[in-house]
Amino acid sequence: MESSKRKSNIQADKVKVFNVSKQTRKIVHTYSKSEFVATSVSFAFCHLNYRSFAFPPRTDGCWITLKIEITKAKMDSSLQYICGSIAAAVTGAVATAAFYIATRPPPKIKRNFDLNSQSEEIPGPDHVRISHLTPKAPHVSYLFEDAQTLHECMVRGARVSGNGPCLGWHEKGSDEYQWVHYKEVLERAKNFGAGLLHKKLKSGSFVGIYSLNNVECVLTEYACYGRSMSIVPIYDTLGPKAFTLVVNEAEISAVICDSEEKTLALINDKNEMPTLKLIVQVAPISASAKEKAKQFDVDLISFKEMEELGKAHPQNLTPPKPETLATVCYTSGTTGSPKGVMLTHKSIVANVSAVMLQLGETAPGSSDTMLSFLPLAHMFERCCQVGLFMTGGRIGFYQGDIRKLNEDFRTLRPTVIPCVPRLLNRMYDKIQEEANSNKLKKMLLNMAIESKKAELERDIIRNNSVWDWTVLKPIQDKLGGRLRLIVVGSAPIAGHILTFLRAALGCVIVVGYGQTECVAPCTLTTPGDVSVDIVNRTDEADIRAIDSGLKNPWRWDWLEKSVNGVYVREVIRKLRSCGVAYCLVCSKELIYGSRGFSALAKHIESRKHADAVEARQKNVPLPGAGGYNSDISYGLHPMFKGCLTASENSFSQQLVPLADRIANSEAMLLGFLAEKSLSFSLAPDLLVLVKELSKDRKALNGIRMHRTSAAYKLRFGVARTFEQNLVKDLKREKFSLNIDESMSNKNEKIVTVLVNYLRNDKIVTEHLQSFSVPSVNSTLLFQGIVNLLEENNIPWHNLMSVLLDSCHVMRGKKSGLESRLREKCPHLLDIDGDSCHHAHNAAKLFCKPFGLHLESLFTDIHNDFKWSPDLRAALMEICEVLNIKYTMPQNYISFRWLSVYVVAQDFSRMISALTLFYFSFLSRSEKTNFLPVVINIYKLHNVTEAGKEFIHKMHSRLAEKNMTQAGKDRKSRIAEKLFENSLTTKLITNLLVSVLPLLQEYVKLFESGTPLIHKLHDKQFELIKSFLACFMKPEVLASLGDSTKKMMGLDIKKKCYHLPISSVFVGVKAKELIASAPKSQYDKIKSFRNNIMKAYVACSEALQKKMPIDNVFLKCVSSVDPMCRKNSLALELTKKLPQLVTNILLPKEKELFDLEVRKYHVDSLYTVNEGVSIDEWWVEVKKTGK
Repeated sequence: MESSKRKSNIQADKVKVFNVSKQTRKIVHTYSKSEFVATSVSFAFCHLNYRSFAFPPRTDGCWITLKIEITKAKMDSSLQYICGSIAAAVTGAVATAAFYIATRPPPKIKRNFDLNSQSEEIPGPDHVRISHLTPKAPHVSYLFEDAQTLHECMVRGARVSGNGPCLGWHEKGSDEYQWVHYKEVLERAKNFGAGLLHKKLKSGSFVGIYSLNNVECVLTEYACYGRSMSIVPIYDTLGPKAFTLVVNEAEISAVICDSEEKTLALINDKNEMPTLKLIVQVAPISASAKEKAKQFDVDLISFKEMEELGKAHPQNLTPPKPETLATVCYTSGTTGSPKGVMLTHKSIVANVSAVMLQLGETAPGSSDTMLSFLPLAHMFERCCQVGLFMTGGRIGFYQGDIRKLNEDFRTLRPTVIPCVPRLLNRMYDKIQEEANSNKLKKMLLNMAIESKKAELERDIIRNNSVWDWTVLKPIQDKLGGRLRLIVVGSAPIAGHILTFLRAALGCVIVVGYGQTECVAPCTLTTPGDVSVDIVNRTDEADIRAIDSGLKNPWRWDWLEKSVNGVYVREVIRKLRSCGVAYCLVCSKELIYGSRGFSALAKHIESRKHADAVEARQKNVPLPGAGGYNSDISYGLHPMFKGCLTASENSFSQQLVPLADRIANSEAMLLGFLAEKSLSFSLAPDLLVLVKELSKDRKALNGIRMHRTSAAYKLRFGVARTFEQNLVKDLKREKFSLNIDESMSNKNEKIVTVLVNYLRNDKIVTEHLQSFSVPSVNSTLLFQGIVNLLEENNIPWHNLMSVLLDSCHVMRGKKSGLESRLREKCPHLLDIDGDSCHHAHNAAKLFCKPFGLHLESLFTDIHNDFKWSPDLRAALMEICEVLNIKYTMPQNYISFRWLSVYVVAQDFSRMISALTLFYFSFLSRSEKTNFLPVVINIYKLHNVTEAGKEFIHKMHSRLAEKNMTQAGKDRKSRIAEKLFENSLTTKLITNLLVSVLPLLQEYVKLFESGTPLIHKLHDKQFELIKSFLACFMKPEVLASLGDSTKKMMGLDIKKKCYHLPISSVFVGVKAKELIASAPKSQYDKIKSFRNNIMKAYVACSEALQKKMPIDNVFLKCVSSVDPMCRKNSLALELTKKLPQLVTNILLPKEKELFDLEVRKYHVDSLYTVNEGVSIDEWWVEVKKTGK
């Protein structure tokens, strides 16, 4: 529109912009006078005749674009129309000056070194480099003389801030944060610490903190520091019940909790935490919680009461020394149980001081505000807080709900935040999703980011450019609009996201890396360093510098090779790190320095990479997420890039609405599983549940269920219903019981009763009840079973049999549980005890003659690796060199002796790797003697020279490892069995691996849920006969035939029945070892052979005595096997069943049964198919009506 048709009232406080045409006159927007003048007058300096301009966005998010035709003459007339020529000149000058001041680039970031040379090499053969930031003088451990401990940091903060605000919280319904000032924090911490001392704690005590981020959490922390106590954070992600491990290991006597739920969790497990005496709760304490604490002898007190107690009983501070232990921070236990890291005040202050030194001008100060929302239990968040306290800054806590984080940002408007990549990734995705919804928005955002990126490359970081005022302001306002520093830690962040956010937020973003063991960050990017992590081919000179000194430096022609039909350049990127590349598909770093291209090729050929590729191909992106782009021109020589077509440069997936909805539902399901730490195996069942619930939308919308009501309804609703249905079935159907005793997590003796019965033509096993007993004896167990059946009116007549352990309490002839049950239930079937237990006990007797040689070795090896991740990593690398599958060395279970067989299998596979590993711990003379053993292993596994060199270096490294005396003794025992007595170790290992499968197969068969009582007698007889065949003459066993009486009467110890010692079965490998053994080992072989006969005899006698092969009922019941039909012996056995099972047939039915049995053995019935269980077969027979 022309200026003559644009009307404005410049004298008014507001300017109304009209869009005027011949047909309409419409107010588009209202701007302040200064805003309108500063924006519109700047057009006078444009040289284009026709241009569109976007006004800054208003708070309601509206945009206005004026399309203005500009010429010098028309602009002059326009300005004269507004205020006259003089006013126009003055206004133009002011607007020009304001525009320049607002958009001029600020000074560049100051630093004392070149970003391209951030370290220098120290002369020497090791090529060690040192940062330019390191002081040339002797190393220092603190930044400020008056802040050498964490307690002193808080005191210094109070001084430099002038008792400014320290800790803040956001009250619900309030638009402002409430603040506690520094001196009040110190005073309250002093009172709280005095209260702890009054409760019998003392300097050096460990105090647990089980709480979300809040003011009380920090007060507790600094109360402990002021009394030279140590804090131990406890957090839920340590794992279920992990707090018991933490409390017991650290011997914690007092824990501070923020909620009653956590308090009750601690009280409920008090029996497992004998050191816990005091719990301080931040939230109000209910009467029921107090009563429960009293029952468990726990002193429960509120946080406020503890402060008042300390105020009433003041005590002088006992400030810590720099060397005093400040905290024990437990890691999450991803490689086992949680492990505590001990950190002193000196360590934490030194780490924070180093970070502050590196941040320089961007370091936090007294004018800074930080939002605390990352777990305060982690050192990353705590170190950031120490940095603020040290310089007098203030910290505001989030409301405890991550979903309200945006509200906290807008209210607090922080200047500094610690952050994790997950939050930044979500922020980036949300910004992109909003931008993709409108092409104009997307174009403007890209223009803004590209402009800001150009400034970043020139070391300019700001948030006051035109782009910041217009396009990027909504993004910055979501984080409060005042951010100037973000510290990112805990995980890697993608380079393109990091660059985007640096440009969009206009603040310094640094990325740290570290571990709890080194306090928090041990490396930190330099403020203003915006280099990306992927190197391009144009950086050829840079590549040579990055991979300087590598055996196999990076070569760009690797990317032009093909592996499994895939060009390497499609998935691999070179990172700006020595010897490190990156797989785009797997999001994994690859080390190629030692093996070069073969390392990349091996990864692309791996199964994990193939699975990741398949997942990418099958996954469907959500709306707004865009396609998956892979620039296959990466790594090509620049002269060939122009030859690629557009289709070769970009891969995208078409979005189908239904597929999007399905993918979104899948993502929500998987997100729920991940967030709640549930097993992914639950996904199918959870999906079925969701589909079923969605059928009745009205009922689903009406569901309201909280934690308490869920527990109540599960216990007294669903569980009660299941129990009632089960009891109803047992009143009608015949059933068997399986009774066993175990120990609970609370050290209570629990008796569990399972029931087995026919339901809906299928034999099922259900849990009937569990009850606790003060001690395990037959009287209490019997009374428990009687109460269970009689209270539920379950008739004893329906009880058929009881499966019990073979101990005296369960099966004692006079007062055992089975004998007592027969008084109530005379018809109880005689099925003997648990024959699987008999097999385990027989295996134990087989191993006994060898003096626990292998078992003690397995225990030592397991204990050696159990608590040592570095030793496990070393063993894993040796297995990789030898091309042996690595598994963590396991220990056997003493009450399940056949577990020795499983452990022996793994040991047999890994014995070469273990031998090479423990070679490191031999003395120099022993290494000389046993060097041929190592050489033979190299030959056996075709180890290359590079592999030998790698193992040799590992031996040197392991030999220097510091060990406790117990560790030295354990390694000495292991080495003695692997080297000095290696022949005995290998012979026993191969013997167990060859013989014990006979027992293992029997146990696996009868531990399944399939009904197999009809096969029990035959399998037991077969097991004993097969075992005897290993060492007894065939003619002796042939004379037994199928007679159980002869088998029971066989004298197994009789030596004339035994095979010659050379013919006894020991396994192929053991036999080869005996044949190849030198004469010097004859005594060991002789001892081994003598022990073999003892083992066979002891095990066979146990099977002969314990296995009920003469049990009449088991013989007769085997005749119901469909495979035994049409046999006269089976007919006679079937006819005897009514005499043994006395509670089924009535007297008048017995004659009919005799006739029916004869028909059964001659009728043409349902054919027995492989894999069909006996209950399924009888159901099919029932359907025939015969």
